[in-house]
Amino acid sequence: IKSFSQLINQKAPTHMPVQEAGGTGYLTSLDGAIKIGIWLPLFPGRYVGLSFGTNDALGCVDPTAFYNNYEVMVQAVLAAGKLPIVPHIPWGKEPLIQKCAPALNGKIDMLYQKYPKIIKGPDFWTYFQKHPNLIASDNIHPSPVGFGVYRQQWADAMLQEVYK
Repeated sequence: IKSFSQLINQKAPTHMPVQEAGGTGYLTSLDGAIKIGIWLPLFPGRYVGLSFGTNDALGCVDPTAFYNNYEVMVQAVLAAGKLPIVPHIPWGKEPLIQKCAPALNGKIDMLYQKYPKIIKGPDFWTYFQKHPNLIASDNIHPSPVGFGVYRQQWADAMLQEVYK
């Protein structure tokens, strides 16, 4: 199993990016909007992945509130001279994800339009919807194999968008 850096380096040999996972369970876009000002100065990288939404979907967060939270984060990243990377929320078998995530992904599409500097991350919705066998028995998260595919999807998107 290869790391994100190794997956990039395999296809773009002059690049071996350092990647830092800041993911913390149970966070929502509101947490991100509140804490981005604390987190961002601690991160020396140029590209900032903003990958929120599954927990928002599980709570059926109002799509406008979700958009506003993301906009706070995107604006903070851009103001810091960095580039935000935003993927679509992953598809899951959980009924609340299926019910509420499409509207949130629609808001992500609106962010792409309003902020053309956003780098489009993987479309996890479409990918996992087409590969439901990669979702774990909790009906929310990728399975162990699915997490490997998740990492590959990130690498493929960055190879297309950043390491051309």
